[in-house]
Amino acid sequence: MNDTATAQQDPTGYTAAAVLRWSHRRGGEAHCLLQLRRATPHAVDAPLIDAPLTDAPLTDAPDTDGPDGLVVVASELRDNPWGLWLTDDVPGWTGAVLDQLVPRSVAPDRIRWLARHGWYSTYDPAGPETLTELEPDWDGHRFVDDMHRHRLVPDDQARELAARWRLEPVDVALAALGQPAPRRFGTDGQTDLVAAPLPRRRIAAAMLLTDPAGAMLVVEPTYKQGFEIPGGVVEDGESPRTGAAREVTEELGITRTPGALLVIDHVPAAGRRTEGLVVVFDGGQVDDPATLVLARDELRSYAFVAPDRLGEYLPALQTRRALAALHARAERAAVYLEDGHPTGETPPV
Repeated sequence: MNDTATAQQDPTGYTAAAVLRWSHRRGGEAHCLLQLRRATPHAVDAPLIDAPLTDAPLTDAPDTDGPDGLVVVASELRDNPWGLWLTDDVPGWTGAVLDQLVPRSVAPDRIRWLARHGWYSTYDPAGPETLTELEPDWDGHRFVDDMHRHRLVPDDQARELAARWRLEPVDVALAALGQPAPRRFGTDGQTDLVAAPLPRRRIAAAMLLTDPAGAMLVVEPTYKQGFEIPGGVVEDGESPRTGAAREVTEELGITRTPGALLVIDHVPAAGRRTEGLVVVFDGGQVDDPATLVLARDELRSYAFVAPDRLGEYLPALQTRRALAALHARAERAAVYLEDGHPTGETPPV
C-alpha cells in the first residue's frame, strides 16, 4: 500500500477504510475518506438497489464462481483545499485508488464508484447526506469521466445502501483511522447553517463561438463519444459566467470574456442523467483557428460547423440548444428553454 493513504485493514489485506491523498488536476494535494466493500458479481452488474453485498474480505485468490468486484464509497471532506472537489477529478482519485488500495485480483471494470456528501463536506453541507453514483469508463490505462452520467441516488435507497454496506458515519470512520474529526458546516466562521436542506441541481456553462463565416465551434471530448459546445460543469462557489470563461481557457487555450447571455436551458432528469441547468453565453468570433490549443487530455478535436449541419455532430438536445443560441444572438434576445425547447417570453439582452 502506498504510504500516502492512511488505512485500516483486516488481517487478509483487504482495505476496509482509508484516507486517500492524491494530486488533484486543479493543482495541489487533495484527500478524501474511502470505504471499500467486497461485492458479488451480481452486485457489480445489477442496479444499485438490487445489489447484494458479501461480508467476506477481498483477497488475490481466484473465485471459481466468477470475478468478484468492489464498491468504493468516497466521502468528500470539508477541510479539503477549496476547489479540489471529488467530482471535479474523478480520473485522478479513482486512479489513485487503483494504485494504492485495490487488490490485483480486482479488474477496473469490476468496481462501482460512489461519492458521499453531507455535513462533513464542502458541497451540500446542509444535508441530507447523499450518495451519487459515478460511471467512469476504463480505457485500458485510466478512468475517464463524463459528469453528465453522475446519478444522485434517491434518499430512501441511499439510506438502505448505507445500512446494507455498513457504511460507518464519516466522523466514526475517521476516528478509527486516527484522523481528526471533520469540521461541521456553520462552525468555521464563514458560513451560516441553513435551516432546511436545499435541492441539488447540476449547472453547466457553455460559450457560443463562431468563425467569420458564421460556422459554430464544436469540440470532441476524449471521455465520451460525439461533439458538444465548448464548456462544462460549473464548480462549487463559481458563477456560470466565470465557469464558461474557465472552461474555454482550459479546453481551447484562448481567453474569452463571456458576452451576452443567450440561453438558459432547464434539462430534466432522464435515465441516468441528473436534472440541471445549462447556461450559454456569447463568446464572439474566432478569426484564426490556429490560435486554438486543445487540452489533449480533454479534447480529441474540434470543428467549425454550419448551422444546417449541426445535427450531424450534436445530439438532438444539444442541436436544439445550439440553434436557439444562434437565433438569440441574431435577435439580441436571451431565450429560456426546457429540454432545448423554447417556452414563455424571451427577455431582451
